[in-house]
Amino acid sequence: MSINRIKAFLCGSGVEGMQNETIATELLRLIQSNRSTSSSDAPLRVAYLGTATYDIAQDGVTQLRQLTQRGCDVRWVRVADPAVTTLEAADRQFIEEHADAVLVSGGNTLYAVRRWVETGVAAALRVAAARGCVLSGGSAGAICWCTSGHSDSADPASAQLPMLLRAAGREADAAAAEKDVSSSADGSFQYIRVGALGLLPGLLCPHYDRTEERGHTCRYVDVGKMVKRHPTERCVAIDHLAAVVLPGDGSYRVVAPADAQRQLPPPDVVAAASPDEQIPVNMRPGVFVLEVDRQGLLHRWRVPEKGKVTDLFHEPTGPLVRDPFEMYYAMMNPTPSTERLVRPGAK
Repeated sequence: MSINRIKAFLCGSGVEGMQNETIATELLRLIQSNRSTSSSDAPLRVAYLGTATYDIAQDGVTQLRQLTQRGCDVRWVRVADPAVTTLEAADRQFIEEHADAVLVSGGNTLYAVRRWVETGVAAALRVAAARGCVLSGGSAGAICWCTSGHSDSADPASAQLPMLLRAAGREADAAAAEKDVSSSADGSFQYIRVGALGLLPGLLCPHYDRTEERGHTCRYVDVGKMVKRHPTERCVAIDHLAAVVLPGDGSYRVVAPADAQRQLPPPDVVAAASPDEQIPVNMRPGVFVLEVDRQGLLHRWRVPEKGKVTDLFHEPTGPLVRDPFEMYYAMMNPTPSTERLVRPGAK
């Protein structure tokens, strides 16, 4: 389907973004505007996919608080458990035919997308997108709708067992589980390009103005290196407290809380990432494009607050380059399909 017809709300942050009153209001405004007059008084119907946080109840409650407090009818669709083999028929029907919006949690994008492919959720989401359902979410919930994303899915803290143990209050066990799945002695990780659903073309980077824990390179710096490794893809980078609204008419607009500030790294770090770049003056959260030209030079610019979808997202200029580490980290935090690749004959 044409990207001009896709209706979406892509936020830089999942939990913090969706808890922000301004961002939640803008999301509800988009969903409401998409409804027919005959159903305008009924509660907004939202399908919630918390797969990226392994359907942990408290994470969902927190992320959905603004929507539930404002009267939305939320249906939780749970497929994170590897024992679930297929999407339930009632959930499929709700996504494909009835939901006004699908909201995807933040979390481990790599795990979530694989589970959706395995269980049939991915196919249902494509049907929903084609009928004009609003596709929404922050962080992993924004990456998932695009061709690919700048992801922290390699973080051992985002693997299933550590997260479930931590949710159960078993902090020591969670820390031990992180060490078991970590590829480094100190628990550090590298950002990876993860493949996603591909409904919107491009590589999406969330939390653009933020630094990860444990002293990792900020995304502002790291994503530039990733775009150079994947030069055929345009990158759309969204600050932590900013969002892109696609109303489905070929336009986009950028929204952000009026009192929010970007949290960029120190000027010397920015200068090291882009020696010829001026330190940004406009410190309100926004949306940016990163692109590599034919000479291999990286360019990045802040997009206007309103414009055409095709000025933001566009098809790759050549073959896509998969991250060689994507499968490695999929096996670190396996789903049933990766288990079968590791252990042929496994059921």
